[in-house]
Amino acid sequence: MRTQIRVLTCLVVVCMLTIGLTSIAAAQKAYPNRPIEMVVPAGAGGGLDTCSRFFVEKMKEYISVPIRVTNVSGGAHVKGIVYSYAAPADGYTIHALSPSDIMADVFGKLDFKFTEEFVPLCRVQHDTAVICVSAKSKFNSFAELVEYAKANPGKVTWGGLSPG
Repeated sequence: MRTQIRVLTCLVVVCMLTIGLTSIAAAQKAYPNRPIEMVVPAGAGGGLDTCSRFFVEKMKEYISVPIRVTNVSGGAHVKGIVYSYAAPADGYTIHALSPSDIMADVFGKLDFKFTEEFVPLCRVQHDTAVICVSAKSKFNSFAELVEYAKANPGKVTWGGLSPG
């Protein structure tokens, strides 16, 4: 009798494991099975939006569900970051990152640590950073500009993109 109970118990466990593993495999194969939202934390038409929409078009070759771009602008990307953070962590909301998002984290503009709560999946593009001066400037090299700046503290002004 004990042997029969052990065999029956083993059969039940094997059946449960088979059903569980089959369900897991089916769930993994099923992703994605509905549209994905890409949150762009900036207005439509800018650099991040344009790059994100290009990426979405290219992704059509690799996945069968649409990716919908949602622009959430305001607060130097903070509104968009908070919007993405509030979404379920189920793989159906992805966030288009830019340096402004990291700057919002560095400057403490968020109630959470962006760099701890979000995980980068892939690099889509790389911005080129260039230091430019007016064609009418007296500087012909970066070394000349640095030398002048060191000799004249507070006389050189510069500008850049990002809240930093």
